[in-house]
Amino acid sequence: MKTQPKVRTAMQMKNTWKTGAWGIFAGLIIGATTVQAQPQFNYTTNNGGINITAYSGPYGAVTIPDTITGWPVTAIGDYAFNGSSALTSITLPSTLLTLGNGAFSGTGLTNVVIPDSVNYLGIGAFSYCAKLNNVTIGDGVTNIDSSAFYNDTVLTNVTFGSSLAYVGTYAFWQCALTNIVLPNSLRTLDNDAFASCGQATSLTLGNGITRMGSDVFNRCYGLTSVSIPDGMTTIGAGAFSYCTALLSVSIGSTATNIIPSNGPFYSSTKLSSITVSPENPTLSSANGMLFDKTQGTILLCPEGWGGNYTAPGTVTNIGYGAFGNCIKVKSVTLPDGFLSLDYGAFSGCYGMTNVVLGNSLATIGGSAFWGNALTHVILPGTVKTIGSGAYGYNMSLFSISIPTSVTNIGDNAFYQCTQLTGIDIPGSVTSIGAAAFGWSGLTSITLPASITSLETSLFNQCSHLTAVNLPGTITNIGGMAFASCTALTTITLPEGVTSIGGQAFLWCSHLTNFALPKSLTTLYSEAFHGCEGLTNVVIPNGVTTIPTFAFCGCTGLRSVTIGTGVSYIAGNAFSGCTGLTSLTLPKGLQTIDSYAFGSCPNLSAIYFQGDAPLMGSYVFQNDSVTAYYRPNTAGWGGFTQAPAVLWDPQASNLGVRTNQFGFTVGIPSGATIVVEACTNLENPVWYPVGTNSGAANYFTDPESGNNPQRFYRLRSP
Repeated sequence: MKTQPKVRTAMQMKNTWKTGAWGIFAGLIIGATTVQAQPQFNYTTNNGGINITAYSGPYGAVTIPDTITGWPVTAIGDYAFNGSSALTSITLPSTLLTLGNGAFSGTGLTNVVIPDSVNYLGIGAFSYCAKLNNVTIGDGVTNIDSSAFYNDTVLTNVTFGSSLAYVGTYAFWQCALTNIVLPNSLRTLDNDAFASCGQATSLTLGNGITRMGSDVFNRCYGLTSVSIPDGMTTIGAGAFSYCTALLSVSIGSTATNIIPSNGPFYSSTKLSSITVSPENPTLSSANGMLFDKTQGTILLCPEGWGGNYTAPGTVTNIGYGAFGNCIKVKSVTLPDGFLSLDYGAFSGCYGMTNVVLGNSLATIGGSAFWGNALTHVILPGTVKTIGSGAYGYNMSLFSISIPTSVTNIGDNAFYQCTQLTGIDIPGSVTSIGAAAFGWSGLTSITLPASITSLETSLFNQCSHLTAVNLPGTITNIGGMAFASCTALTTITLPEGVTSIGGQAFLWCSHLTNFALPKSLTTLYSEAFHGCEGLTNVVIPNGVTTIPTFAFCGCTGLRSVTIGTGVSYIAGNAFSGCTGLTSLTLPKGLQTIDSYAFGSCPNLSAIYFQGDAPLMGSYVFQNDSVTAYYRPNTAGWGGFTQAPAVLWDPQASNLGVRTNQFGFTVGIPSGATIVVEACTNLENPVWYPVGTNSGAANYFTDPESGNNPQRFYRLRSP
C-alpha cells in the first residue's frame, strides 16, 4: 500500500523542508515487513545551505547527512536538539560550519567529534550535557562562545583544534577536565572560561595567548604549577584564585599587565614561588616574590610564602595588597630608605607579630596592617598619615607610639583593637576619622586642642571607656560618636559645641553627670536614646527642635528643662521616660508630634506657657497626665489629648506668723507650685525655697528674718 505525500505550498517547499517518511519518497509496507522511517529534520535554507532547526525522529544514535535535497547541511540552528536527553550519539556532517546557541544543550550525548569544517560553537551549544565525557574539536573551529560546555560535570577530556583563537566566558565551567592543553593559535581566554574545573591537575597554555580574563582558572583545585608563556601580556583579576594546590608560577618575558591588586592568585594558599623571565621589561622576581623591574616596589608576595622577611635595600614601597592574606609571614623588616605602604599592604597577615618600618616612612596606606597580630608598634618620626583601617582588627595590639609628625588618623584606623586601652594623640593631629577607635579597648582618652570635630562612631562600642577629656575647640559631636559606651559615667561637653549627631550617646546607660552646653543649637535623632542613668537635662535656648527618640527610654530622667527656643518636639522624643512626673513647655512651642511622651506612666502634669500646640496622634499614650495652661492663651477649648486645666496660682493672706513671713498659695487641682526667692530684682538670682501642692496651701519662709528684703515668685515644677 502506497501512502500519499503531504501537500505543501510553493512557499513552504522553498523555505522549509522535512526529510524522512514524508520526504521524497513515501514509506512502504510490504506484507509483515516495515521499512523504518528516516530521521525527521526540520530545516530552513539560507544562502544555498541547510540550517537544521529541529528534530522529531527516533533518538539514540543520530546521523546528520552532509546534504538534504542536494543542498549541504551548513548549520545546526539554535536549540535544535535542546533537551533531547535520549540523544546519546551524534554524527555531524563534514559540510557543517556553525553550531547555534544551545544546539545540543541538555542532551544525553557521551562523545562528540566536531568536524574540521566547523568554525563556530554557539553560546551554550553543549551545556548541561550530564553524560558528555569526551569532545574532539576540529581544526577549523576558531571561536568557542560563552558557556559552550557549561556544567558538563563528567567531561574529562577535550582535544582542541589547531585554529582555536577565542574561548568565551564560562565555556568549560565546572567540567571534569584533568589535563588542559591549549593550542598555540589561542589568543584570548575570557572570564571564567575554565573556572571550577576542580579536577584539573595540569595546564599547558599555548605560546600565542595574549590575554587572560578574570577568574579564568578560578577554583581549579588540582593545578600545582603554571607557566605563563612569553606571548601573554594581560592576566585578569582572580585568574588563578582559589587554586589551593598551586605551588609555583613562572611568568614569561611579555607579561607586563599583571595587576597584583586584582588578586590574580588570591587564596591560592600554597603558592610560595613566583619567578619572572629576566627578559621581562617591567617585572622581576626575588626570593619567590614579584617586584617591579628596579625592585623598588614589592608587588606581590605569594600567600604560601612563610617566615621572617627582610626586604632588600632597594625597596621603597610595598604595593597594593602585596602581602595580603600571607598568614605564614611572621615578621617584616623594611630598610631605612623605605617611604610608603600602599592600601592593604599587609592586610590579613594574621600571623605577623612584628614589623620594623625603617626611618623614612611617610605614609601608611589604608588597611595596611588590617587584621595582623601586632602587639607593639613604634612609628618613625617621619610618618604623616595613618590611613583608614591601617591597624584595624589588630586584636593583640597593646600599644602604639604616634610621633608629632602625624597630622591625620584615618577612618577605622584602630577599629576593633580590643587590647588597646590607651593612646597618646599629639597636638600635630588635626583630624581623626570616623570610627577610628570604634570597638577598641580604650579606657580613657584625651584629645588635643587641634581637634575641632568628633567624627561619626569615633568611640562607638568602646564599652570600657570611662574618661574622656575634650578640648574647648570641639564644635561638633558626630553621630554615634559615643554610642554604647556603657561604662561612661561623666563627660563635659565644652562651650562651643553647636551640634550633637544622631545616636551620639545611644545606650550610654551609666551616663549620669552631664550637661548640654549653652552653645548647642542642633540635636539629631536618638542622641540620648537609652541613657537610663540621666536624671537631669537642661535643653539650651538655642535649640529649636527636640528630634525623634532624642531621650527615648531615659528611665532615670526626673527633671527636664526645655529652652525657650524650642518650637517642635518630634515623635517619641521622650517616650518611655518612666521617671518623669512633670514638665514645663515653653511659650514658643508650636507642635508636639505623635507619641512624644508615650509610655511615661508617672507623668501627671505638663505646664504649657503658651497657646495650645498642634498635636500629633497619641502624644500621651499610656499616660495619666493633666495639661495646665496659662491665662490669656488660646486653643485649649479643643484640646483633646489630655484634660486641660487653667493654671493661675494666686498668693493671698500675706503676713508674718511666728516671726516668719508667709502667704497662702492658691493652686489648681492636682498641680504643684514651686516658690522661688531672690534678694535683688536688679540682678535676680532665683532659687527654690518651697514646693506646694493641693487646692490651697500656706507657705512660710524660715529665712525671711535673716534678710533685709526678699522677693518671691511662683512657677511650675
